Amino acid sequence: HKRIIEFQARREFEAFGSLPNDLTVQQQQALQQFLAANPNVIGVWNWTQSGGPLRAGPRTLYLREGFWQLFGLNTYAVARLAWNPELDAAQVTADWARQMFSDDPATVAAIGEVMVLSRDAVTKGLYIAPYASQSVKALGLEPPPMMWIFEWDIPTGDSAVLDSIYAVSHDRIDEAVAEGQQAVDLAKQQRDLIAATDASTWRSPQLRNEFMATLDFQVSLYETLAAYREMVLRHAQWLDTGDPAAQEAWAATSRVQAAQQ
Repeated sequence: HKRIIEFQARREFEAFGSLPNDLTVQQQQALQQFLAANPNVIGVWNWTQSGGPLRAGPRTLYLREGFWQLFGLNTYAVARLAWNPELDAAQVTADWARQMFSDDPATVAAIGEVMVLSRDAVTKGLYIAPYASQSVKALGLEPPPMMWIFEWDIPTGDSAVLDSIYAVSHDRIDEAVAEGQQAVDLAKQQRDLIAATDASTWRSPQLRNEFMATLDFQVSLYETLAAYREMVLRHAQWLDTGDPAAQEAWAATSRVQAAQQ
């Protein structure tokens, strides 16, 4: 049978395109893998604006609301790779940056560095890796790798869910907590890269301002999530082990409140 490969440019489960999230390398690897395995692949289908259950999470439209240029990269990249799956992924991202933002080499390079860091920032900031990296089954179901954020934009307070995440990853709690701060550090590095660009080299001041605002939001988001993950995981650890150090770390509740402000 002839096949069409489906891609998703704007992942609702990864902040719905509101954060830098360059999927070019992942898209290329997937495309090459499928082409090698099936000679009957004849095209691609790319979701450019939606995904997941209807009315689960924000409902927005492509090219109408928000900083759409950011998630436009993944639409652009799939189209380029469909023509030539062997293209250099970094070159695809650089070409997109030149078309969207600036033709200044230094500014294009800075945007490219931001996007290179983006997948690591997203995976560390939005996932709890010791849990997400496992194949988990419960009650005949396969819970998704992002269980602690419900319907993509609501951190869950469900103790059964949070304790299940802890049960799967309890041997790697320090790693899970540390990755939250690593995401914050990556987000700050991305922000500094764009802040260091010359505003006069951008196609418009508004685009640079929107990029900076996005990166400010990302830092704030990851700070909040880092504090929240530490609170819930240390609380579960304290209940499980009775460790006074875990109980003390659980007092991160004040950090969550401060981060939210």
